[in-house]
Amino acid sequence: NSNERMIALVNDLLLLNHTEDTTIPYKFEKIDILNLIEQTVFEFSGETSKKEVELILLKPEIQLPPINCDEKMIRVVLQNLIENAIKYSSQKDRVFVSLKQSDANVEISVHDTGIGIDEKDKDQIFLKFFRAPNAIEKDVVGSGLGLFTTKNIVERHGGKIWFEAVIGKGTTFFVTLPIG
Repeated sequence: NSNERMIALVNDLLLLNHTEDTTIPYKFEKIDILNLIEQTVFEFSGETSKKEVELILLKPEIQLPPINCDEKMIRVVLQNLIENAIKYSSQKDRVFVSLKQSDANVEISVHDTGIGIDEKDKDQIFLKFFRAPNAIEKDVVGSGLGLFTTKNIVERHGGKIWFEAVIGKGTTFFVTLPIG
């Protein structure tokens, strides 16, 4: 367990360094965001099965236009949000991933029925190294870098990230990314 925690921390620090260094260019290209989300959701099938959490992708009714992004970095955003949703859920809980077009953006949401975020912690959730007390109590591996890194990546893409949460009832993270 200690080795896994150290490896996770080192990986988080390396990724953080990469996302904070504005001299490192992102490789923007047009991608099919639904395809990327489907791939990412599939990557979690082993983890959801082991934890007995149901991961559900709610596909849009209409085809979404491609978005211009760095696919590797947006994959990190999706992985962080889905991993957190699973991590802070309990056995038999559900995690929903959905996307839709909203004006000139694609809006992605990741909703869980897990521990939620306390009102007093909401202003700090995107701060570097912050972990909410209820997240620490759940005793899951975490560095407090995932959401900070995720926010940096989203903002470098010209997007926005925010959330709605109720303690003990769950959390929904929203990400918008510009189309085109």
